[in-house]
Amino acid sequence: MLSLSFALLLAATVSDARSPAGGVYAELPFLTGDTGYRLNATHIVIDIAPQGSKPLPLVLDTGAAFSVLTPGAARHLGISVRRTKNSPYRRKTSLSRDLQFWIDTTLSDTGSQSGWELGLLGGNFLEKYDLEIDYAKRVVRFLDPRAHPVPKEPTRPGEIVAPLRLRGSRPYVELGIGEGTARFMVDTGAYFDLEISEREARRLGLDPSHAEIVRGQNWIGQDRSARTELASVRIGRVDIGPAMLLTTLHEGSGWRHTNQAGSDEAVLGSEFLSRFHVRIDYKHRRMSLVPLSDEERAVVAKLHAQLAPVSSGAGGPKSFQLERAGLTLAEVKPGAFQVVQIRKGGLAADLGLHQGDVIVNALGEKALRPSEIEERMVERRELTVARKDGNTWVDRILPKPVYDDESGR
Repeated sequence: MLSLSFALLLAATVSDARSPAGGVYAELPFLTGDTGYRLNATHIVIDIAPQGSKPLPLVLDTGAAFSVLTPGAARHLGISVRRTKNSPYRRKTSLSRDLQFWIDTTLSDTGSQSGWELGLLGGNFLEKYDLEIDYAKRVVRFLDPRAHPVPKEPTRPGEIVAPLRLRGSRPYVELGIGEGTARFMVDTGAYFDLEISEREARRLGLDPSHAEIVRGQNWIGQDRSARTELASVRIGRVDIGPAMLLTTLHEGSGWRHTNQAGSDEAVLGSEFLSRFHVRIDYKHRRMSLVPLSDEERAVVAKLHAQLAPVSSGAGGPKSFQLERAGLTLAEVKPGAFQVVQIRKGGLAADLGLHQGDVIVNALGEKALRPSEIEERMVERRELTVARKDGNTWVDRILPKPVYDDESGR
């Protein structure tokens, strides 16, 4: 999902890991909101660190060609950002294979320009596995494709086996919509059902001019889209039901999500995938989709509702006065506290906090309590602060961090 000019520098590769007993490398749970990511409920964040090591939480992103961290995310994970480094960073994982990743300093060496501080687990790592995603149980299984290949023909009730094409390490599936077919990038890091470019919509005989106009915010920026409900989406001759389609309009979009992966014109997102048990077999270039049962769909819907942003309720947000820090906080949702008042000349003002800032937990941390926030401020330890910049929330690290060019991995 991130376009990196230095991605072509990736030269080092990893050898195949030994096949584990039963052909299962790991079964990893989706992490909760404690990771610090501001994500849609259908996103998948997993910790791939070896047991006993510092957590390494990353967004599972089949739409990213390479594994990438923003500078802020890297710093939270204890990784020293080196501006002059022109080779991948490396970390051990729980999956019998080292992770090689980049830190995106092309626009900033201190933080993300879009306000999203995150790490993406991309295709250069995922392509070594048969990836099984269970949205109902909220787990990801990393399987040996030699032991657990996706079959050529369906073997389970309702199963659809679709051929995949790979562009680099990104998987694509052909879907039938409107008057024709289009090749969609399978993107577990995208929050929506389906998205296509305006040009592709017109090629398929779809007219977005009378559709509802919506604005979206993702890791890269903002867009302006036309939203229409499709009565039917097809894989081959199989009708897999309705879907919500976003057509990214060229006019009024600061970026075009469907073009961030290169020349792509269509993306299949996690909202669509979460209706199925999903298996992505990179080695054999096949994808299996098994519709969830009614009970499983109810479980997924309930989980999505539980993971939605929490409102303050009729009584208003709970407030906390931190005397030593010189500020008052209001809890806007669990683990997130907005600065509602700052004492002039106090510690909070000295650290650079502004009224309206929202203090959130750093990547990989549990949600902070007000007492822990105050203790950090007194000790002048780092805090992650979301700050409104126009119509966009931008993450900042306070006090302002200093990065080391020479040390670290």
